[in-house]
Amino acid sequence: MTPRDLLLLLQWFDSQFPVGAYAHSGGLEAYAQRGAGPAELRRLAEVFLKLGGLRMDLAACALAWRVAPDAVLLERLGAELTAWRPVPGPRESSLKMGRRWLRMVRRLYPSLEIPCLQHSHHAVVVGCCGRLFGVPETALLLAYGHSALTALLYAATRCMPVSPEQAQEILRDLQEVLAALVDEVGEDPPRHLWSCTPAWDVRAHEQALLQTRLFQS
Repeated sequence: MTPRDLLLLLQWFDSQFPVGAYAHSGGLEAYAQRGAGPAELRRLAEVFLKLGGLRMDLAACALAWRVAPDAVLLERLGAELTAWRPVPGPRESSLKMGRRWLRMVRRLYPSLEIPCLQHSHHAVVVGCCGRLFGVPETALLLAYGHSALTALLYAATRCMPVSPEQAQEILRDLQEVLAALVDEVGEDPPRHLWSCTPAWDVRAHEQALLQTRLFQS
């Protein structure tokens, strides 16, 4: 990975990159209102990585990296990701972040030819842009996964009795798990394009019905 690649990743996945990644909790707020704390958060974060939306997004990001800039294949991948997200909140947040990412990258690099996608999920857009900029696939997946975990844990510090120090300990403990998963996804991305977290889905649906909310979804 070149210094340019590293700098791109640092910019793209910084909390100040205006795509709204830190405005969503994916159902974590509903868990918080049921009394979840540090122990529950650790299990939830691990499930999110191993069985949930993050695993699926890593696979989608890898597949997008490999087929970009083919608009037909990218659109097909995006449509499949839409089908895998039956709950409106997480689905719309993924699409919104993808659209914001596209607008930002086009503003920063107006000469770059990025396909227009109807199903512009965040993971698909990131994978496409990473390929167009020549960022290595593994580095892109690690940065994407680490950013998603960080956003989840940061959300927990805002709605749960979880300190920033406790969140960082959980992040540290999951870094090896993330690295191993990225290696697995890289070997066969289609095999990992799935999600099986029914409890997360129920809480994500419930979150939209809460009377008091901190997050968009």
